[in-house]
Amino acid sequence: MIEFFSTYSVAAMMVTLFVTLSLVSLWIVQRLCKPLLFTEHTNFGDIFANAIGVVFSLILAFVAVAIWQNYDKVNDDVSKEANALHNIYRDLEAYPEPLSTQSRNLIR
Repeated sequence: MIEFFSTYSVAAMMVTLFVTLSLVSLWIVQRLCKPLLFTEHTNFGDIFANAIGVVFSLILAFVAVAIWQNYDKVNDDVSKEANALHNIYRDLEAYPEPLSTQSRNLIR
C-alpha cells in the first residue's frame, strides 16, 4: 500500500487542525457570549474565576496522582503474573516429555 504522508506530517496536520479549530471556536464564543459577561454588575467575577481555576487544577492533580498509582499497581501485578508464568514454564522441564512439551506449547 502506498503511504501518502509520513507519521510526522500527519501529526503536524492534526495539531494544526485542532489549534485552528480551537481558535475559531474561541473567536465565535467571544463574539456570541459578550452580553453574558456581566462586567458592569459585579467585581466578584474575577475572584470566582481564579478560584475555579485553582479548584480545577487541584482536581486534575489528584486525578493524575490516582492514575499514576493505579498504573504502578497494575505494573506490579503484571510483573508478578509474568514471573509466576515463567516459573511454571521452567518447572515443566521436570515432567515427562509428552506432557512437558504439550504444557509448554499451551503456555506459549
